[in-house]
Amino acid sequence: MTLASASKFAIALSLFPAVAIAVTQDVSYDFSAMPHVNDKATYHQQAKFTISGQDIDYSSDEAQTVLKVGADGSETVKAVDTNTVVSAGGNPLPSPPSAPSTTDSDGLGHVLKITSDQPTPAEAYRLADLTAFVHNASDKTSGGWTTRVPADAKTGAVPYVATYKVSGMEKIGSWDTYKIIFSVKETGPDPKASSDGTMWICKDTGWPAKIVANLHNAPLPGVPTPIEGTMTVTRTS
Repeated sequence: MTLASASKFAIALSLFPAVAIAVTQDVSYDFSAMPHVNDKATYHQQAKFTISGQDIDYSSDEAQTVLKVGADGSETVKAVDTNTVVSAGGNPLPSPPSAPSTTDSDGLGHVLKITSDQPTPAEAYRLADLTAFVHNASDKTSGGWTTRVPADAKTGAVPYVATYKVSGMEKIGSWDTYKIIFSVKETGPDPKASSDGTMWICKDTGWPAKIVANLHNAPLPGVPTPIEGTMTVTRTS
């Protein structure tokens, strides 16, 4: 895995913005809390995935700082990754320091722009969408809500359908969270990627306390074939 691959993989895991009020099973859950400028959080990221039959292990720590928060809920967040470790088949691979990045999102949770020291490929936006928490629900049922997001010609992101369901409230570390079951399915051209898993969203800030996501046929910047695997992101402070 190249430096760009490892860096962009970490970038794509980095931002899950605050969301508005959703209704499931006739109960309202308030996701309107937002972080403030200069708020900080740190995360430990782990991933195990397969590329062309080769097992890859990835881990890193990430420090996030909120640079900007708009009245509409839009955010700009800076992320700095450290302690990156990548191995293939149990053999360590070189992991030079990755450059800081910034991620801009709108008030609905869409990732609009990822900026680092290199141009951001479409695969990074697609990977970010596979773990996004977007709240502009176009369909709602008693069990949750469904969001349909169109393609973005500027970034290369493809259209997808995402479903979310609040399954309850749970304590993760020191954070009170909403436990949310999710799935995302691309609806654009083949090969289509998908994901499913669980997010635990902090009630007081809208930041994630933990995410566990299973990736299927997913893109990874710098890698010519899709990946299969699982990633876990855990807030540490």
